[in-house]
Amino acid sequence: ADPWGLERPADFPELQPGVNSTDIATQDHIWHVREAGKFYLAYEAFCRVCLSAGTSSLATFFCYFCISYVLTENAAPAAAWAGLAL
Repeated sequence: ADPWGLERPADFPELQPGVNSTDIATQDHIWHVREAGKFYLAYEAFCRVCLSAGTSSLATFFCYFCISYVLTENAAPAAAWAGLAL
């Protein structure tokens, strides 16, 4: 039994044998992929910018953490600035 009505009947056309040997360009899932692909480059560029900004911020955090750790624990400012330079 299907209480929510989500199961499809057995005569659903996409489940029949030989469906991929016919006109593939007219199938619904191919159309949806092509429509989503139109916006892919914008999303990819946004992700690259965000990843670059996040990586830069993380590297800056580690540099300042190294400075503060070495300065406070070892009282060695020269080593702290050397760690920042790396």
